[in-house]
Amino acid sequence: MISTSINKIGCMKLHYFKIYLILVLVFYNCSNEKQQFRNTLEGSWSLVNVSCECIPINLEVNEHTWTFNISKSTVTIENSVTNKLHTLLGFGNYDVKITEDILVVESITYEYYFEEGSLYLADHPHSDGPLIKFVKS
Repeated sequence: MISTSINKIGCMKLHYFKIYLILVLVFYNCSNEKQQFRNTLEGSWSLVNVSCECIPINLEVNEHTWTFNISKSTVTIENSVTNKLHTLLGFGNYDVKITEDILVVESITYEYYFEEGSLYLADHPHSDGPLIKFVKS
């Protein structure tokens, strides 16, 4: 009778250990996915297109670049475009807040995602906000 109780307790401990191990692996995996997004965002990106119900902007690679430094939570913008164009931030360093799919710069909240190697920043494009396309510089 006592050995049966000990076996049941041992089985329960093993069962709880398995559940704990699964939870640890799931949370670790989620953490890695978030870090993967951030690592993918890190570096220089050239703005090549802005789509909205406005005058479209089409630029060449390296005319307007955003360089993300995730560890410092900053983006450095370099702009060699001489014309003043809507939706383009000027030359300088800006603080940036980044989550898994949200990027905030200069009080503007963008959803960001990657598609076919390009970075997209979306500021409510369904209601005429800009959809900004970048390619890796």
